[in-house]
Amino acid sequence: MTNQLFILNSSIRQLDGLYSLNDLHKISGNEDKHLPFRFMRLEQTQELIAEIQSEFKTPDLVFKITKGRGIQGTYACKELVIAYAAWISPQFHLVVLRAFLDRLENSQNAQQNLPLAKPEIRYPAEFTGAEIYSLVWLLISNRNMNELLGELEHPLAAIGSNFHPTVYSHHREYKHLIDEALPILKRLIEPFKESNPVEFERIKARLKLN
Repeated sequence: MTNQLFILNSSIRQLDGLYSLNDLHKISGNEDKHLPFRFMRLEQTQELIAEIQSEFKTPDLVFKITKGRGIQGTYACKELVIAYAAWISPQFHLVVLRAFLDRLENSQNAQQNLPLAKPEIRYPAEFTGAEIYSLVWLLISNRNMNELLGELEHPLAAIGSNFHPTVYSHHREYKHLIDEALPILKRLIEPFKESNPVEFERIKARLKLN
């Protein structure tokens, strides 16, 4: 993998563009006081997460906690990875920072030799009205569940629940996916505008489209 990250000759697992803090913890000395969950609970870490999201004006995922086989642990964006390394020690911070800088330099050199990207392939598809309705209600139900996760986030944080990081992560990750799907559904319901304008406005309102 050309974009693989190595710290002290050890490969760091990646998941959806995020890096394993558990791998970094192990490489840094595996001390209990430096466990990832302790870092994630810090007020300063929560403020950093909020700042990253506000800077990019989007609920992009900055970390996730997984329990899947072979990928279990806490995964974080590069900004959090570097902050985590700095929290462990200045020496480890320097090691991790240099690893990212080296990888960036290698990536820039490789980009110069890449061919021009081909246009994305578009696939024609036809849907019945019932199929479009199914997709609309699927998105609405997912958004309702996502909003529930958002409402649970602060109460779980207030009681120090171990579920808070997972709920926090899922709420932002899935909201981002829902936001990406909305323009697609907007195109699919466009034919209703002429064939059934009343129904078109009703669906549009339920999807909260402008």
